[in-house]
Parts: sequence; structure tokens; C-alpha cells
Amino acid sequence: ETSTGEKLSLESAVKKGLINGNNSQVYDSVKRTVIHLPEAIKQSLVENKYDHQSGSITDNRTGEQIPLRTA
Repeated sequence: ETSTGEKLSLESAVKKGLINGNNSQVYDSVKRTVIHLPEAIKQSLVENKYDHQSGSITDNRTGEQIPLRTA
């Protein structure tokens, strides 16, 4: 959450509408803009757990690779 500096789980970020799993977009609540996930990772808005080749995210708890749409 860029406006508070709080780290959120992927699930929480999706539920809050900060990440759109359908199109891989991330909402920057400070700049009030929407950017694509790879750019959000470059800007350190999202921790780099995203695998560009498979389009999946690694679950920190289980190590399982989850497709972004499922996450």
C-alpha cells in the first residue's frame, strides 16, 4: 500500500483493488495511477515473486507457483 507503506499479501492487495489479477495491473495509491505488474515490480511497489515466463506468483507460505489469475 503505497499511501501507508504497509506491506500486503497478494490476496489482500487484490481484495483491496490494488492489484487486478485479470489484467496484471497495479494501482499506485499515492500517484493514483494504474501500471502493469512488471513496472510495479521495477518500482518496488510489488515484491518480485512474479515469474514472467510462467505468469505465476510464488506463494511464500507453500512455495507453490500460482497463476496470477488464480492468486
